[in-house]
Parts: sequence; structure tokens; C-alpha cells
Amino acid sequence: MSDITIPILSQEGLKNLSLSPPLNMASPYPTVYQIEEMFHNRDTPSLFNTYLADNPDITVVGQDFHMAGNYRSTQAFHDEIYGRMPAFLKEETIRTEVLRVIGGGESAWAAVESVCTAEAKSGE
Repeated sequence: MSDITIPILSQEGLKNLSLSPPLNMASPYPTVYQIEEMFHNRDTPSLFNTYLADNPDITVVGQDFHMAGNYRSTQAFHDEIYGRMPAFLKEETIRTEVLRVIGGGESAWAAVESVCTAEAKSGE
């Protein structure tokens, strides 16, 4: 299980949302539902990274998760997470599920609890 805490959305990220219903700006920041939608794009780094603030502070935690750590730039996050996964995981087996979102709406911050499972290239 992994948790990612990020300052949500760059202005560019707002433009990339194709949510149904459309983004409702009654709240200054995306709602829990909209954040869940964003995280469905997490496996597409070129799209997901547009959602992040310019200088995100991303913390990934998890049990038996050797990529856990604190990343202070989109590039560091991309290099460490997406750059390393193809070396040891079968990409077609990667499955991510959002369990809970805390924050958003009136808050510029959100914590996203998710589970990511995959099969290692070693067969484990």
C-alpha cells in the first residue's frame, strides 16, 4: 500500500482534466471525486505530472516498497518511480486503486491512499 501526499494542481493540470461532470470551480481546488479521477491517470506520467504543482513535495510510503521516499520535484518523482519500474515489473500487470482521498475542495493539499500491485519480472 502506498500513500502519496501532494500539493494539488498546477493551472496547466486544471486544463487537462476531462472530468464528467466538468470541473466545478465553486471550490478553489479539485474535489475528492476529481482527485480520484486524476489518480486514474497516474500510470500515464506525461498526463499525471501536469496535475502537480510546479514544486511538489511528494511522499510515497509503503510496506516492502523500496521506492518509498520524499520527492521534491516532478522530475525526481518521475525518475525514481516511473524510471525504475520497467526494470523489474511487468508493466502490463500494474494495477492501481485509489482507496481514499483526504483534502481537496477547500484545501490546496490532498493525501491519496492507494494500493498498487504488480508482478515482478522474476515471477514474484
